[in-house]
Amino acid sequence: MKVLIVDDQEIDREVIKKMLSEYEVVEESNGTSAWRRLLEDPSIKLLVSDVLVPDMDGRELVHLLRSNEALCDLPVILISGGFSDGMIDFEDKVNPEKTKFLLKPLSKDELTKVIKELL
Repeated sequence: MKVLIVDDQEIDREVIKKMLSEYEVVEESNGTSAWRRLLEDPSIKLLVSDVLVPDMDGRELVHLLRSNEALCDLPVILISGGFSDGMIDFEDKVNPEKTKFLLKPLSKDELTKVIKELL
């Protein structure tokens, strides 16, 4: 299974990539390039994105996904150092069965559990 990791911090991408070593992982450092990659590569089956990434943040990326017929059911894990009240409102607007939220620092067990819930 192919997973797209989106984070502007290379070290964070590397940590997540190690946690997902059993999967084929591709990486992007910003929301705009992630969106292009998702449109061009239908073999991606899971998106793991930091909320705060350049160009287009994780929330905007999820809104585009959910409004795109081909990508609307793609499972997404959004990660952040902390969720604000605005994130709670955001959670109500996305497909909760296909979108999960995790706080940094991530643990492999937690990430694995959420992936199993989504797939």
